[in-house]
Amino acid sequence: MIDLVTRARRVRRSDGGFTLIECMVAVMLLMILSSAIFAVLLTAFKTTRNDRARVGASDLASRELEIVRQLFNSVAPDGSRPGVATVIGTPHVTNPDQIPGGIATQPLNVGGVPYTVQRDVEPQVAGPGVSACDGGSLVAHPDYNVTVTVRWPNMGGTRPVVNSTILTPPKGVINDAATAYLAVKVKTAAGTPSVSLPVTVSNGVTTQNASTDSAGCAVVGVTTAGTYTVQLNGTGMVDYYGTSNPAPSVVATLGQLTVVTPALNYDAAAELDVTFTSDPGFAIPSPRPYVTLGNVNLSASGGVRIFGPVGAATVIAAKGLWPFTTGYAVWPGSCADANPAMAPTNGSTNPATVLAPGAVMPTTVKLTAVDITVVNGAGAPQVGVAVTATKPVGSTTGCQADQTLTLGVTDATGHLKTSLPNGKWQAKSGASLGPAFSVIGTPTTTQVSVP
Repeated sequence: MIDLVTRARRVRRSDGGFTLIECMVAVMLLMILSSAIFAVLLTAFKTTRNDRARVGASDLASRELEIVRQLFNSVAPDGSRPGVATVIGTPHVTNPDQIPGGIATQPLNVGGVPYTVQRDVEPQVAGPGVSACDGGSLVAHPDYNVTVTVRWPNMGGTRPVVNSTILTPPKGVINDAATAYLAVKVKTAAGTPSVSLPVTVSNGVTTQNASTDSAGCAVVGVTTAGTYTVQLNGTGMVDYYGTSNPAPSVVATLGQLTVVTPALNYDAAAELDVTFTSDPGFAIPSPRPYVTLGNVNLSASGGVRIFGPVGAATVIAAKGLWPFTTGYAVWPGSCADANPAMAPTNGSTNPATVLAPGAVMPTTVKLTAVDITVVNGAGAPQVGVAVTATKPVGSTTGCQADQTLTLGVTDATGHLKTSLPNGKWQAKSGASLGPAFSVIGTPTTTQVSVP
């Protein structure tokens, strides 16, 4: 731009006026300056608007706490405290107390801003400030932590307003001996608390709703002893094994606190889309082999999860994956001896593929090149004959449908350049089986003799 100004000066008009170039430069400078001023004003406007909205949200949060405090501490003419049961019996409500002129359960409109007010009530049965999920079975006289969270549209990076208070019912209002408390702790893949996660507890007759607090702990009080199913209800979330709504059972005992152990793991499901490769000139079986994902934490399924192809798809979509921070070892084939860390290969498990919660990631795994020759009894190459591969007896542990793979047909020289997962195999043409051979990650040759 400085260069443009210099040039403009060199061609200044003889009458002393401004050249067209000088005028254009001046206009450009004015536009840039105007844009900068506009950006500053816009930022200031947004900041002021958010500040006003936050003040309104703070007023609504204080208002809601005062309303629930008055209800909790209210005394009926007969001396009873029905407000305690009302507050405890509605532990998670949205927009519970509308302003005059508003519509019940709808956002509270103040100054043209629609605010959403969320009220959560959590029993603290192990004592004030102590998470019930930290263990123990003794029930202290319960306090109730009331948290009010207020949000509004177009918050951007502004945090919601959160206010809380502790309410304690008088002795005798809550019959602790007639209540059983169940505590459920939920952790993310990173090991941090899973906050504000919906949880339901049911014995088949009654169902209670709860929500995890800042410590990832959800507490429910029930008045009937027996076995309950605890179900997590996140959207697009899974446990270690891809279960979207895990539902462990727990036995509730009146007068006691029971913690579901171990803590439940639950996070956004990840997906790994696997494509097979091989050496140049070597074909991939169709349908594709299965693919195995390994992680030592998958103890209930032998440390692996196995996924197969869908129809003639060339990519295997391994969905519903728990995003282990240690990742997955990925290899082709479902059979136990396909694992590169197992016999007969005695190699090392593939480097881990790490998936973030909710991520969808492509990856490739390499099959081993195999050159199969089909000859007749006289040793003459057999052209255009179909070849399959099958697992020998004693090597089928863990195998899925890919223990038999369709490989293709031989070429004009009686060869079929194909690919297989690691492990022991036999090539087959018609009723003729070749000798067992081991695929160990390096190109392999074998031969089948047909009558």
